[in-house]
Amino acid sequence: MGADWLLGVLACAAVGGYAALTSIHAGDSRGWNAFADIGELLAAALATFACALRVRRERQVRAGTSVLREATGGESSASAQRHGQLGWSLLGAGIAAWTVAQLITCIYEIGLERQLPEPSLADGAFLIGYLLIVAGLLAFVRTPAGLLSHLRGAVEALFITCGFVLCSWSLVVGSFVTDLAHLSLAGAVNLSYPLLDAVALSAVFFVALYRRADPLIGLGLLSIGICLSAVSDSAWWYITQVNAHPPLVTPLEAGWVASYLAIAIAALRAGEARPRRESASVRRSALILPSLPAAGGVLILTAEWLTHGHVQSPGLLLGILMASVLLGVALLMIVSYENHALTGYLERRVEQRTTELRRTERYYRALVHNSSDIVMVIDSSMRIRYVSDSSASLFGSARDGLLGRTLEVFGERAAAALAEGVARTVRDAGHVARVEWELTDAAGEARCAESAISNLLGDPHVSGFVLNTRDDTDRAALASQLRDQAFHDPLTGLANRALLGDRASQALARAARGASLVGVLVIDLDAFKLVNDGFGHAAGDELLRAIAERLQSTVRPEDTVARFGGDEFVVLMDACQETADALELAERLRDAVHQTLEIDDVEHRVSASIGVAVGGPPETNFEQLLCDADVALYAVKRAGRNAVELFKSSMHQNARERFNLQSELRSAIEEGELRLHYQPEFSAAGGQLEGFEALVRWQHPRHGLLAPDAFIPLSEETGLVVPLGRWVLREAFKQAAAWTSAHGRGRQLLIAVNVSAVQLKAPTLIDDVREALQSSGVDPRRVVLELTESSFIDATAEIIDTLRSLKALGVSLAIDDFGTGYASVSMLQAMPIDILKIDRSFVDSIDDGARGNELLEAIVNIGHALSLVTIAEGVELSSQLRTVRELGCDLVQGYLLGRPLPVDEANEVIAEHAGRSPRLIARRAGAKAGQLMP
Repeated sequence: MGADWLLGVLACAAVGGYAALTSIHAGDSRGWNAFADIGELLAAALATFACALRVRRERQVRAGTSVLREATGGESSASAQRHGQLGWSLLGAGIAAWTVAQLITCIYEIGLERQLPEPSLADGAFLIGYLLIVAGLLAFVRTPAGLLSHLRGAVEALFITCGFVLCSWSLVVGSFVTDLAHLSLAGAVNLSYPLLDAVALSAVFFVALYRRADPLIGLGLLSIGICLSAVSDSAWWYITQVNAHPPLVTPLEAGWVASYLAIAIAALRAGEARPRRESASVRRSALILPSLPAAGGVLILTAEWLTHGHVQSPGLLLGILMASVLLGVALLMIVSYENHALTGYLERRVEQRTTELRRTERYYRALVHNSSDIVMVIDSSMRIRYVSDSSASLFGSARDGLLGRTLEVFGERAAAALAEGVARTVRDAGHVARVEWELTDAAGEARCAESAISNLLGDPHVSGFVLNTRDDTDRAALASQLRDQAFHDPLTGLANRALLGDRASQALARAARGASLVGVLVIDLDAFKLVNDGFGHAAGDELLRAIAERLQSTVRPEDTVARFGGDEFVVLMDACQETADALELAERLRDAVHQTLEIDDVEHRVSASIGVAVGGPPETNFEQLLCDADVALYAVKRAGRNAVELFKSSMHQNARERFNLQSELRSAIEEGELRLHYQPEFSAAGGQLEGFEALVRWQHPRHGLLAPDAFIPLSEETGLVVPLGRWVLREAFKQAAAWTSAHGRGRQLLIAVNVSAVQLKAPTLIDDVREALQSSGVDPRRVVLELTESSFIDATAEIIDTLRSLKALGVSLAIDDFGTGYASVSMLQAMPIDILKIDRSFVDSIDDGARGNELLEAIVNIGHALSLVTIAEGVELSSQLRTVRELGCDLVQGYLLGRPLPVDEANEVIAEHAGRSPRLIARRAGAKAGQLMP
């Protein structure tokens, strides 16, 4: 808007200055004539350029809205944009024709210093420009669709044109043109100017009439510009008729410059026009507007006749009047026919709309009566005035049995709930109250319903409260079921963690008021995995349900038993008076769990480990008690399970230390703090050095050198034993290969590496061993992997496959600590084992008498019977060495012969036995131990 005002101010200033100069210097000065001609040429060129910019902008707008038009179906918008682009294109072409005419004028009057001939090319360009401008103006008009509407528009345009021509002829032309039959070509061309001016004014009037409700951007300025041009043309034509030699420079030049600048500003205006809302009186008065030009012409003729007693060119004027009258009559007939057609159309639309409303009414009535939802209308006294037919599905009563009765027909509680909802809508008339209520149907069954209550007392068609009610019984039942599932364990029906936490909060609140304690007992079933693996998960689930029943029957009614998942249960002991009460309950629970259970004709006896924590507010809360009980439970498991342990504050310190140790162990693996020591193994018969067992140590930065017992159990619990074992394999195999390289192929020593039960189950073990063998280059026949006897507790098919895959790599397998676990003779036969490493407890029993020797001898004989190499470990006394040699053990190991040594000291041991080559004696042909021989 600011730019438009600025352009207007500049244009007014330019026109004012131009008008002042041409007025002051009016006359026949060729210099000022050149000034006037060039000014008109520049103004016309500016208007042409502005129209070109407007056409470009209209094209961009049309292209930019094509996608939106396709999505919304905006055909009327598309038509308006097409009309706008065409109109401005024709206007631009017309102004360009005028610019060419001005250029021709400048060439003649300035360049050639001659007057334009009559007629000239400039006249042709001016007249063509008029026709294009009129066509451009008419392009802005959009008549309604239909042949009759187009015909009315054409007749109306001709009627207006006749009126303006009549005015122009009466005021200007008629005084000078009396004989049209003898007009020369120059005279005809000259006469065309005022007539085309009248046509241009008619077009402006016609466009303004049709676009009054939807005005075109810049239409006002455009109309002013064309009117200024038409008035200036007619005035100039009048001057030329009065004065045969008019002056070259006149103030009329400013009229043409002003018209060009007004058209230019109109073309440059941007924005969107705002449609106007017209009142009915304005629309009715607009019907007489087309007759105003003709009426004006008649008044001018009447005034001339009254003044002079006659009129000029009466025949021509009579013809124009007759044409105007005929066109006016035709316009009235068309309007009358349109009104008649419109009346018939409106009557048909009313009838059609009435039919649609009746159909819609029947449709919604059918929906209401056949919907599963129930619609009721009650009055202010809570009596039912209307109820839909679907009431029988929920209430069990037909609608006739409910009409006229109060809401108490559904029960007192239902009536009270609905009355409260109605009261809410009374307090807030625009509020829709939603009420969930319970009722008893006609059959005496309890049902749930949900109603949306609207206050329509102010609606004269309803005058009541509308209740939209649906049967909510199934949803309420499902919601209750979901709430139960959200707070109970689905397998046992016990409370879950969420419900236990809520009850613990209540128990702690009561304990704070009553100065009592709250106990938390965490129960874990020992070796429950064996039941699942041995008898299936169905048997395991049945066992858990039976255990849950026993726990529930053992506790007090005010206590809560919960299951946290798996085989872990938690008991919340409410109002515990002292710690002894919690410990007593824990013992009763452990005894209850330990009793024999029969599932699918199989007797099961399971034990339980229980951690106990007791406390009260404000010193503790439920999460802290649960954590403390977990710590106590862990202490039970470390001590051997099947016991009860009360939490002590020192346990937290131990737990923190273990956590820190775990973090440090992870760093130790990554930062190279681990060390390998090597304990020698000797031939029992000849005393030759046969090899070494690699034993890991941890060079802790604060605690010094730590033995395996300080960190290996923790590594097995956390899974760190897998990367730790991978490191041990690589380092031990690398060292064995180094010894072979340093002492020659004839001095190859065995290297034994321990593999834990956790490693044995890891999916990466085979790849770890293969990679360590390949990277080190050690002979696989010199490698022994020692497996603890406890590793064979779960001797599943996967474990056996893993052992066979390890054997396929060429290494030997040994059972470590044999005699303390679960291995049987049949298991030894089935397993791909090469070596029995007899537990040190049997070596220690040698000094206990003959029975100790007999046990050791039996184990050695079993090994030899199965063609296994036997190794006695823990030999610390000469008598023990002598006995194991006499009993036939193949290899011996112990502090008597050598402690675990760093690698440099192990090198010294190798050097001491340099002259005695290692050799394992094959006790029998085809013995498994044969592969261990050099």
